[in-house]
Amino acid sequence: MVHILVQGIGGVGGLLAGELLRAGVELTLVTGNPTITAAINRNGIAISTPDDSFQVAASASTALTDLPPGQSFDCAYLTMMAGGVVDAARAALPLLKDNAYFVAFQNGFVEDAIGNAVGNERVISATVALGSSMEAPGMYRRTTAGRIIIGEMDGRRSQR
Repeated sequence: MVHILVQGIGGVGGLLAGELLRAGVELTLVTGNPTITAAINRNGIAISTPDDSFQVAASASTALTDLPPGQSFDCAYLTMMAGGVVDAARAALPLLKDNAYFVAFQNGFVEDAIGNAVGNERVISATVALGSSMEAPGMYRRTTAGRIIIGEMDGRRSQR
């Protein structure tokens, strides 16, 4: 099973984490915010969409340094605001397996900077074409229909 690190559990990250957890994907959540961490650890993640509402059990850490020693990840989803993404990628790099990669969810704005920090071969781009918000810590809403498009930087198809 693929083990994914999700960093940044705001509007996009919370929605993505909730949907993936509901689908049974193994995630480790790092919020960057102690209030969000406490809410998720207490109540899980609640998602509301125009069509559905659900809640999933979840646990989170505030920082990478809070994770148990020895964890390694197959990929890391960088879902925080663009200003902190390069530092987050650098910090997570030692926790990634040799063939692991980052998926940047900032709509094409930071991939080159991340690639310069961790190696271009480790970066995949994601475009988020839907509306989402964090209503309160641990509570997320998809406000519009849409999709997330994920792909290699050079446009080729891959197994990643």
